Amino acid sequence: SAFKTFFNNKNGFFKKLDEEREVNLQLKNDLVKKALELKESMDWERTSNELKTLQQKWKDVGPVPEKFREKVFKEFKDACDHFFEQRRTQHDKMEQEQSENMRLKEEICTDLESHAAGRTGSSDILRELQEKFNAIGFVPRKDINTIRTRYHEAVDRFINSIPGLSEDEKGKIALENQLNDLR
Repeated sequence: SAFKTFFNNKNGFFKKLDEEREVNLQLKNDLVKKALELKESMDWERTSNELKTLQQKWKDVGPVPEKFREKVFKEFKDACDHFFEQRRTQHDKMEQEQSENMRLKEEICTDLESHAAGRTGSSDILRELQEKFNAIGFVPRKDINTIRTRYHEAVDRFINSIPGLSEDEKGKIALENQLNDLR
């Protein structure tokens, strides 16, 4: 009788445990499905936050049946890894592009400075260089103030070095430059 009770209770315990693991498997399969839907997203910030939330939910869900554990984990991990690798690649491309933009803007500043030093500037050259400078995209965040300051100083020296201009004309060109910069 004691053995019967023990084995009966044991069977009940393991049935309940198996049922919980089946429920957990279904929950984890749902998380895999959501991760697979998100893995190709290009909304980097929102999707990365959603995937991080899914990863936390994954940890909170209990164990699954042993025979499905590796398979379901691999599917989930592959989906998350795919997205984060794409995001990393995109971020690297953006950094390279911004570094190239910084180099181009520095070249324009160098042109402005050389014209100012050689006193070979004109308002047409200034407009042309200004249009080039403004057409170039973003630079790395850490370099924004540096390049902006260098550019404004170079423009000021350039304007002051243009031969044959009165102070009023120089002031007008400087004001026009500031308005274009704000625009």
